[in-house]
Amino acid sequence: MRSETILERWSAELHDRGFDLVVAFDTGLLRGLETLEALPSFGQPSSFALFVAHGRALWKPFLNALARDPALASSEHPLDRYTEACIEELCRTESVAARAFYSHSLDPCLPFQRMAELIGLAELSPSRLSIHPRLGPWLGLRALIVFDAPPVRQRSVPRRLSLCAPCAKPCMAALSKAQAEPRDHGESWFRAWLRVRDSCPVGRDARYGDNQIHYHYTKDKRALSE
Repeated sequence: MRSETILERWSAELHDRGFDLVVAFDTGLLRGLETLEALPSFGQPSSFALFVAHGRALWKPFLNALARDPALASSEHPLDRYTEACIEELCRTESVAARAFYSHSLDPCLPFQRMAELIGLAELSPSRLSIHPRLGPWLGLRALIVFDAPPVRQRSVPRRLSLCAPCAKPCMAALSKAQAEPRDHGESWFRAWLRVRDSCPVGRDARYGDNQIHYHYTKDKRALSE
């Protein structure tokens, strides 16, 4: 199957499920990362791959899925399970071999932020936030899928002007205050770390809604009752 066909199908299917950022790339772009050996080669120097992320568009489809599926709603980490279910369903129906890796998994633990930067999706800021040109820091990096298919033709990412280099970097002052907070994941901790993200001047109109913010930071299921 042509890589373009895979991209078209997966982008459409994932977009309907709320994953509105799907980037196709050549795994050769990740050469130099220590964890690259964890990715399958399928017997070729490099392979076609998709990087799956999202902005606030994920929230409504995710809540709709929770309403339809009591087992998903009762799981310990429903967003992680939702991500896996969406992607594994597509893998099962794909005509070529595909292997998925998730940012919430530690086996293997892949550097998703660094990979997002290498493929041109999001810049890694001094405060360690991933910054998308349109969404700013309001995005989630969810999964990487490698396919037994020829890589995309583009082997390098066009250089883009840095979003962070000319910035006054208000995130750094907010980061210092957040790091001083006790690691109890309480309300004060949550608000301090939220201010780091809120301080970024990029993508402010893409900010998550309050319940989505609260769930991403605290994993408190009460935020899912929106």
